[in-house]
Amino acid sequence: MNDWGIPDWRNLTAYGETLDWEVYRWRWEFYRRRGDLREDYERNKWEHYELCRDVILEEGGTLSDVIHPEDKRFKVAVENCPEKYGYTSLPNPRFGDHRLSELYPLHDCESDLSVVLPGFNGKTSREVRVGENTYGFVFNLEKPLGPQLEAAKENLERAQIAVIGEKKQRKRRHKGKYLDYLRVLDARASGCSWAEISKILIHSAADAQNARDVHKQAEALCFNSWS
Repeated sequence: MNDWGIPDWRNLTAYGETLDWEVYRWRWEFYRRRGDLREDYERNKWEHYELCRDVILEEGGTLSDVIHPEDKRFKVAVENCPEKYGYTSLPNPRFGDHRLSELYPLHDCESDLSVVLPGFNGKTSREVRVGENTYGFVFNLEKPLGPQLEAAKENLERAQIAVIGEKKQRKRRHKGKYLDYLRVLDARASGCSWAEISKILIHSAADAQNARDVHKQAEALCFNSWS
């Protein structure tokens, strides 16, 4: 692996069990290869570290309680982070295997749907409209969650059709090509020629021009919102 925790592109197994990756992990793998994201992390990490350190020390903690910027758990708040990257703050881009909950882009988060209401009936989730296109739900933790979640899903789908006229589906993604895309990005970043890169193409023609095309498609995923 290089300084950014990127595997050796020549070794397919170095990428790990990619068949088990969720779409959020794939999104992050492409995003963490972005030069601007890495620069934002590096430029802001020590200022953010010092801020966190001062707060922790003021509250009676010790230096051992402060997470170091090179630690996998460290996250950095950068200017316009939600608009640029879709995250509230940046996970450490030297790691790909963050907890999945840390990789949810804002457009897929449901934190703004949390509403506390009295009068839960114990059988189905209770809903409340909290915005033009936003609904909240209340669940009873003393009851099985499965039926409540199913009821919430059904209610949301009905509301979606009623409000916007259709049931939105996540775009189908060609995950089978994603590993090729990552390897092409990594090979090119390491200085390989298009002819060398073409040799690793599995799902398309193995020639230099196609290697350029695949690289262009891979770069697009680094900036795609994935919504």
